[in-house]
Amino acid sequence: MPVSTDKEQVAKEMGISAESINDYRHNYVLNLMQRGVLTDLDIGYFRAYGKLTEEELGVTLSAGEKRSISLGHQKLLPTELVRKAENAESRGRANLEKCTIQLVIGRFLPVTASDVFQAKNDDFQGELFAVRDEIVKNYDRIIQQMKGEFADRAEATWGRIEHKPAEAFASWQARYVRSLVERIPTKEAIRDSYYWTTRYNFVPLPSSIQEEKLRQEEIRKKQELLTFETDDRKQKIEQMNELVLGQMRAQKDEALKQAGSFLDDTIFKLRKVILDTVQKATSTMSRNDGKLLGSSVKSLENLIEQARSLNFYNDQEVTQLVDKLDAQITKDPKKRSVPDIKKIMREMETVMGRSVRAVEREQTKNEEIARIIGIDVIKTARRVE
Repeated sequence: MPVSTDKEQVAKEMGISAESINDYRHNYVLNLMQRGVLTDLDIGYFRAYGKLTEEELGVTLSAGEKRSISLGHQKLLPTELVRKAENAESRGRANLEKCTIQLVIGRFLPVTASDVFQAKNDDFQGELFAVRDEIVKNYDRIIQQMKGEFADRAEATWGRIEHKPAEAFASWQARYVRSLVERIPTKEAIRDSYYWTTRYNFVPLPSSIQEEKLRQEEIRKKQELLTFETDDRKQKIEQMNELVLGQMRAQKDEALKQAGSFLDDTIFKLRKVILDTVQKATSTMSRNDGKLLGSSVKSLENLIEQARSLNFYNDQEVTQLVDKLDAQITKDPKKRSVPDIKKIMREMETVMGRSVRAVEREQTKNEEIARIIGIDVIKTARRVE
């Protein structure tokens, strides 16, 4: 049942003050901000790409061409190893994106998604480090393999050179191969280039500003006990503290703005993900004569997992719709009711579409947020009062 957004009317019906609804809405948001952490990945390794030179391509560029043409890159390690490393990083970043909500201040990992994120993050990190270990273990063999590949590249390049060098092909080829091998770091350097750092940070809360103010006041009281402080120096210290607190009050205003946008981003991000996925699945089914094929099933399964992971603020509307979809998707394929699945998807599209459209106007956005979280906020306000 929709919750009225008229705070005065709701407050009267609930027997509480209108101000308390607004106050506890802020508290509600602050509590949510503490149900997760800002998370990021810092991934590094020897990328195994070397910039191509004119000699390696068998071409000669003019000064103008050099300013406007990029010659590209070539692999300095076996293609399979390069691909494995790139895939591990790509999958790790995709996992971060799937399990987090993008905010202005970074990616927010809710507690409901932390276990899934960390387990897969460890797996993908292991895949990357397995490539590192394979390179280190087989370094000498890999170098010999690459020398053979470089020699083949030299032969192909030689055939493209219009004005051949004066030196014999064999010596030119040896120099070509040597120049590429020299670009490959030692196995120790390659080993040390690999890292996968998962960074976690708390979301900055306005309450921390208040805590700092109390700390500053405690320091001031202790300073007053120092008998050697002159009145003039005490006054300067007081002015300095007031300057700091003034800056912190400005930061608090900014933090409150972030708190408001946090709720907007979390609610609407999840609903936008659901809407986009359902619309894509509906379109795919239409192209397949209404049939629910494996790719669409997988997409909906991923949606169910992601929605449950990101629904850390207990959006009951999302929970109910996702549960209804899950009940159908998990059935034996022969027992699934495609008409029922389509009906649920249409309901999800309608409900989520309304929320996404509400973002277009500030008033409708606030009304939609109140509708979604209003019951929880009002219950909290009444319980505390």
